[in-house]
Amino acid sequence: MNGQHPHHFIVAENGSSLNKMLRTYPLSRESDEERGISGLDKVASKAVDTAKLKTWMRKEKTVDEVWKKLRLDESLNDAIANPSMNILVKYVNMFNKVNKKNPDKHLSVIKTLSSRYGEDTVAMAFLKATEDKSTNAIATRLLNQQQWGWLTSGKSADDVFKILKVSDDGSEFIGGRKYTLLAEYVALLVANKPAQKVNMFMTLKNGFGGDGKFAVVVLEAMKNPLTRDDGMYWMGPLFNKWLRQDIHPSSFLTRVFKIEEKNLASASTQEKLLAEKYKLYYEMELGIDQIPSVIRPRRS
Repeated sequence: MNGQHPHHFIVAENGSSLNKMLRTYPLSRESDEERGISGLDKVASKAVDTAKLKTWMRKEKTVDEVWKKLRLDESLNDAIANPSMNILVKYVNMFNKVNKKNPDKHLSVIKTLSSRYGEDTVAMAFLKATEDKSTNAIATRLLNQQQWGWLTSGKSADDVFKILKVSDDGSEFIGGRKYTLLAEYVALLVANKPAQKVNMFMTLKNGFGGDGKFAVVVLEAMKNPLTRDDGMYWMGPLFNKWLRQDIHPSSFLTRVFKIEEKNLASASTQEKLLAEKYKLYYEMELGIDQIPSVIRPRRS
């Protein structure tokens, strides 16, 4: 397998080593837009007289109305980089504090942006903005609020997979920004809803439509030098799973891809290549112990 020992594929299915690619991520809840961006308040106060914000509050201006007054009606990336975005966030912060006992009246920058651009586009823009020093603070807080919003509304990892439209990206997803966003949300679920027993491997496998389809995505990622290592990382749990299920190479295409034995010749190039790689892995595993340790661990 590209010169790699098969045991290089044996990795934890909980995706623990993904931590190296995640942002520094708060696992305690920032309740809503009432909290945070205190440092940005000073910037906002310099740009707009607090009296004007209070006037908007008395008139109960919506986020859309303040958005237009601040002339943020531009591309999402430009809006996030615009100092006036800090003012909008401050307005929402102030409004929600005043209406603390009336949560039904609360405003949300996240909901407004999502309705304008789509949840996936907003999340991607926030993550990209965290990479720029000038927008890191506000983008990080808004992205965290978006993800906590998903959590408190009961979104599962599978739901967020769909929200981010991961399937549309195919193998390009692996190692990309959506990959990071999904991994962060899985980490958030693991930390706050452990009873769900969710992990990244299961989320990706389910999202792409099962072992076979996910394996094809991973195989394509392994062909790209930029995503090769990430692809190999996920091939491990797949090979391990098939070995534990006692899938023999001779029945690989039938059991994994549901191809009838009489039609094995109809298998795609990717499916045949996966069968070859799995056969090599299977035989090398047997060659080490004669009894695959992942199936029947030795006992002392």
